[in-house]
Amino acid sequence: MSDWKYGLCSCFGNCGLCIMTYFLPCVVFGQTASKMDGNCFLYALVLYIPLLNLIMATLLRGKIRQRQGIDGSAVTDCCASMFCAFCNLIQMSREVEDMEPVSAPIQRK
Repeated sequence: MSDWKYGLCSCFGNCGLCIMTYFLPCVVFGQTASKMDGNCFLYALVLYIPLLNLIMATLLRGKIRQRQGIDGSAVTDCCASMFCAFCNLIQMSREVEDMEPVSAPIQRK
């Protein structure tokens, strides 16, 4: 198992993303979910629904962790989403940006 490439408090490593997350967190959340095969518009809307936003952020963080083989649990994902929401969004977005694209299955004719 590995660790996150970017720490939870390394928000300012990408100042443009930091500003975007502060002013338009729904866009960052939607784009990050979209890169993980989620619905961009749905995730952007969910960000403004209390409790559901926490659940969806926790699930998205868990999905990223699982795909990257990162140590952690649903409890740590929930705590990061609840107590460090902006830093969590930035960390997830930066992690997803650096992911290797999943290769499409080979189609046989």
